[in-house]
Amino acid sequence: MTATPWASRALDWIGQGHAAKAAEHAVKEAAKLGHFRGGSAGLLTEDGTLYGKCPRVAYLRSQGLEEPVDDNTREVFEAGYANEVIVLDLLRRGAAAHDPDLEVADGDGIALTYQLPDGTPVSCRPDALVRVRETGQPVAGFEFKMAASLWSWTAVHYDRRPRSDHLIQAGHYSLRAGGAPFVLLYSCRAEFHLSTAPKWLQSKFPPGVYDVEYKDDGATPLKLRPANRAYELTWRADGRLQYWTDGLDAPVPTEVTADAIERYYLRVAEIRDTLQLGPRPSGMAVDGSKSFMPCDYCDLKPVCDAHEATGATWLDHARLKLAKE
Repeated sequence: MTATPWASRALDWIGQGHAAKAAEHAVKEAAKLGHFRGGSAGLLTEDGTLYGKCPRVAYLRSQGLEEPVDDNTREVFEAGYANEVIVLDLLRRGAAAHDPDLEVADGDGIALTYQLPDGTPVSCRPDALVRVRETGQPVAGFEFKMAASLWSWTAVHYDRRPRSDHLIQAGHYSLRAGGAPFVLLYSCRAEFHLSTAPKWLQSKFPPGVYDVEYKDDGATPLKLRPANRAYELTWRADGRLQYWTDGLDAPVPTEVTADAIERYYLRVAEIRDTLQLGPRPSGMAVDGSKSFMPCDYCDLKPVCDAHEATGATWLDHARLKLAKE
């Protein structure tokens, strides 16, 4: 018998490892059937505008129906999990050295789950909470995100535009933590080269821009450097979430409110109870700027386009679509 080359064996083991973790995830998800998820958060404003995650997708997830994930995408997820471990470790080391009266608790030790008026549980697991060591009182929270592409890192770090679904998720967790301020912390752990990028992209990084390495001429951007971008999230007197980061002249108000988040989850419950699908998510961001249409990046778009008029038919076709993927 010819021994399997170690390179092939390594790739095979990685594939088997992904399969094993996917099976573990499925078991955990099965235990949460019927729960709505804090990570699948959205907004429904008084005028009926939807922001953030699609409530149809959130409903399907509560029923154990999710878009299948291939191993390539799992690699990105694994990088995101690794980023959480890295950032949590760094925060804990920094807190221990400079703020010994505070502790940084990770998500596994945080229970912020609550119930809607009809008793439906909403599971909330922030990435970290900063607590007073003696009393356990939360004083701040963190949500960690990894920028996995040049475009996402450019948006959050250089354009200073955090993603709407991330703002909604972190704002939701802040509410469950008694309104404690939250930090939406983006990390980039790659170097994005610009030397062969189109001129319009290079022009976004004139000489002197932070976290950019330039060629020897000092004017031509060579690459974007790894860094972190932290957004401070706090609540205005009118109940709206606002964000601020270094470089902004003033905090930016958003459409995120406690009432809008609750209306969103009640909308998910209405889909569950009546199969009345309602509107699709907006193509606007919660800070009033133009964003992207979430439907354009959803595998269920063809199902909604063809069958959303009748909820029961839509559900049947959604199940078939997800089963085939």
